[in-house]
Amino acid sequence: MIDKTIAGYSVTVAEVKKQLNIESTFVDDDAYIQTLIEAATDYISGKIAADVETTDCVLNVEEDLSIVHNAPFQSLTKVTNSSDVDVTENCSVVSVHSGFTITFPEFDKYRLEWKSGYGTIPPGLKQAIIIKAADLYEPERASYLNGVTVSPTHVIPGLISKYQRSYWG
Repeated sequence: MIDKTIAGYSVTVAEVKKQLNIESTFVDDDAYIQTLIEAATDYISGKIAADVETTDCVLNVEEDLSIVHNAPFQSLTKVTNSSDVDVTENCSVVSVHSGFTITFPEFDKYRLEWKSGYGTIPPGLKQAIIIKAADLYEPERASYLNGVTVSPTHVIPGLISKYQRSYWG
């Protein structure tokens, strides 16, 4: 399992407040809105099967591995072997649509560290996070249409569709 730590969030409380038409001087819910931004980012990342924000990733590999399904790949930070020796320079890494391939210098157990996510979030993904955070804050005004049944407006799927990934193994 990949351990992930998000380095920071690009969507701001001010942007979500703007979406909600909340005055910038009203700060009582700012901490709560920040948690909604984090939840919305996680939601959108799950929907596109990729990290949105720059994320520090760690994976312990105990078997032969050819591809790591974690995208978008930014950079390999460090690879250490079972003796805790840095072998990063001896590894070959190639970025692919669904993550990256890696070739190790020899068969061993390794600890991989890398960065994933978009350096700058594409506008469609950023707007999807803003809308989702606003929907979580005020569900009665969410991006849903009221009618005989409640159905989504498909705004978020439309914004994120070109960034969605499928892993075919």
